[in-house]
Amino acid sequence: MVDKDKIRIIVQKLVEVYQPQGIYLFGSYAWGAPDNDSDIDLLIIVRDSSEKPHKRIKPAYQVLRGIKVPKDILVFTEAEFEKQATEPSSLFYKIKRDGVKLFEAA
Repeated sequence: MVDKDKIRIIVQKLVEVYQPQGIYLFGSYAWGAPDNDSDIDLLIIVRDSSEKPHKRIKPAYQVLRGIKVPKDILVFTEAEFEKQATEPSSLFYKIKRDGVKLFEAA
């Protein structure tokens, strides 16, 4: 299992790289059922980006390369997130409702 200090370090590194609007923790660590096989699920919300979502994650994995923690990272723009978060059957709806906001831009 991953401790809160390790998650805090991960978030700090991601904030340095992305200067995001927000970072949410979701999945088993946010919803209270992590086990030894659980990864850390993070959603990074950026102001805007012309890149496709799957290409936006590359800097995250590069900056976290030395941190030996299983992780799954998503990077979406604020507009993409808000649009999908209105659909009750979407993952983003659940993240917005039940996720843990680890960072919010001032």
